[in-house]
Amino acid sequence: MRQDAVKKSEAVIRGKVTEHLIPYFPDFEYNPKDARFLGTPVDFIIFDGLSEGEMNKVVFAEVKSGKTGALSQREKLVKECINRGKVSYEIIHNKE
Repeated sequence: MRQDAVKKSEAVIRGKVTEHLIPYFPDFEYNPKDARFLGTPVDFIIFDGLSEGEMNKVVFAEVKSGKTGALSQREKLVKECINRGKVSYEIIHNKE
């Protein structure tokens, strides 16, 4: 039982580290300078091209490792909202 808990803990830690480092992996298709880590409810927002002074697109990216790669319920809700085009840009002005 304890051995299973240790293995699961190691897998979780490895997954968390991978989430942070994925922009520096060779198969990451975007410039790491364009990636901003959030962690939740999505792992990254990628401002594709921004570091070169142009914007190609904004990408919401979730990093998954392991066998299933299944999205959580919250991750599914975010994905569905984005896919429906329910995304906006707002300026929130602090009047103080």
